[in-house]
Amino acid sequence: MEVKRINNIGQVKGPIDWAIGGVGLIPWYDPKLEQVPDDILRTTRHTGIGFKGDRVYLVVSDRCSMVDFRHKLKALGLEGAIALDGGGSSQMLWEKGQ
Repeated sequence: MEVKRINNIGQVKGPIDWAIGGVGLIPWYDPKLEQVPDDILRTTRHTGIGFKGDRVYLVVSDRCSMVDFRHKLKALGLEGAIALDGGGSSQMLWEKGQ
């Protein structure tokens, strides 16, 4: 597994078993280079996907900035991670049994 910065899937050489797009977080984080809109970087609930060894993790956060989300993922020891588009809107929240 790896995190790669590409413009389209045709840039990847070799077989692809699975791919997903998002904002690079680990090993690099450069929202200006990736032209990430400020709205995506705001303080909100974030959703990301990362890996360590041969395990893949889906991670959701409480309200935080994208930079803080990256720090939280790095603290988990992930080798690679991206933030998924949608953030809080992709999470299913359950409050007070409603």
